[in-house]
Amino acid sequence: MTSKDTFTRIAGFAGSLTRWIVARIAFAFITLVGMVALNSNLHITAGAFAEDYKVAAVKLGWALLALFLYKPFLTLCDGKAAEELSMDRLSFPRFAAGTAIALMMLALPVLVLVMLGRAPMLYATPNSLMLATAIALQAAIIEEIIFRGFLLQLLLKFLHPILAALLVALIFAASHLDGRGSIGLLSVFLAGLTMTAAFFVSRSLWLPIGIHFGWDFVIFVMQYFPAVIPNSPRASLASGIEATVLVGVETIVLAAVVTVVAWNAMKPNRQAKLV
Repeated sequence: MTSKDTFTRIAGFAGSLTRWIVARIAFAFITLVGMVALNSNLHITAGAFAEDYKVAAVKLGWALLALFLYKPFLTLCDGKAAEELSMDRLSFPRFAAGTAIALMMLALPVLVLVMLGRAPMLYATPNSLMLATAIALQAAIIEEIIFRGFLLQLLLKFLHPILAALLVALIFAASHLDGRGSIGLLSVFLAGLTMTAAFFVSRSLWLPIGIHFGWDFVIFVMQYFPAVIPNSPRASLASGIEATVLVGVETIVLAAVVTVVAWNAMKPNRQAKLV
């Protein structure tokens, strides 16, 4: 191979990588800015179903728009099909499986805490459930496009998968510095690792989107929406036994997901039926 051929290959690789990065940065920027702009102009009004319906419709509409434009936008800009968010027969089963994993990570410890008297029973209303679904789905789709659709796949081009997964989980936790304590951040870090492991095992964003959706849905219902109802207590999963139980269950679920990833890695020709 001549030096000219080598230069041509390097230039081709650099050009391809640049298009890939620019396309994903552009899409992530547009979706994130749109989400922030929409959220800044929307206000939840407890008890006003019509207003809450508008909030939910706008949030859900933006998330679905990002979802359906992801593959055609990146394929057009990059010249290569972005298969990680394809609409196929496995999309919904992967999403449903991810939601089930999230429920095991959150709903199970919440149930235990309720039984122990460490967390109040929920006072959910149709409005709160509708809003929780819309907001959780918006956050799941947009954040997974950014963290697993762009950042993780970019780091995988340069770093070992384990190092890339740890770095993305750290950045994911850092992006959620909103008053959480150290145990709360550990919880977010473990959740980020679980979503990354889910991407590895499925090579699809649908499974981590499902986990992210189920996770945020329970969090929003537990920590926010009960408070919009007069005299209803808010659940706290921020410290003490609450956070300890949560992190313990998360660790078990993460270990199970990582085991599945390792099993698939040892048998690369094995095709998973669900994920």
